[in-house]
Amino acid sequence: MKLSPSITNAMPELVAIRHDLHAHPELGLAETRTSAFIAEHLRSLGYEVTTGLAKTGVVGTLKNGTGKRSIGIRADIDALPILEETGLDYASKTSGLMHACGHDGHTTMLLGAARAIAERKNFDGTGAFEGLKVCAIHSKPLELMAERNYFFKLSDFQQRLLDFYEENPTFVQPQ
Repeated sequence: MKLSPSITNAMPELVAIRHDLHAHPELGLAETRTSAFIAEHLRSLGYEVTTGLAKTGVVGTLKNGTGKRSIGIRADIDALPILEETGLDYASKTSGLMHACGHDGHTTMLLGAARAIAERKNFDGTGAFEGLKVCAIHSKPLELMAERNYFFKLSDFQQRLLDFYEENPTFVQPQ
């Protein structure tokens, strides 16, 4: 697959982002540096940013045109309580924590997609990019929301998720 020149040109920056995230892992619901990093990056691309969702979640919203359609892309941002012994130049600088699960890469891909969409603006509607802790908000309720045509404005994201759990009290979050 041939990458577009804008993505190819962005690769050095994206690699640097991944290395930075990998070197500074944070446990779930304590990702203050990571959330601030994501928010700052999205703002620099022209996104309207909402922070503090589920404590450390971040949502960046980009609107273009007058369309009612929207798309959301999300990535988990937390690390694991594992001692990194890789010897990499960008190894964890926080003893006992590591991005061993790939969330640093997922977040980098999300920021790369956010950049590509912001540069092109070849859509009519709303694009949203979410960095969230997997234990705070699981993908399964979001999948069920979509299956049930339970669409929502991103500004109402947190309330709609709470509404979902209230309307589906027997839903059990995966552990």
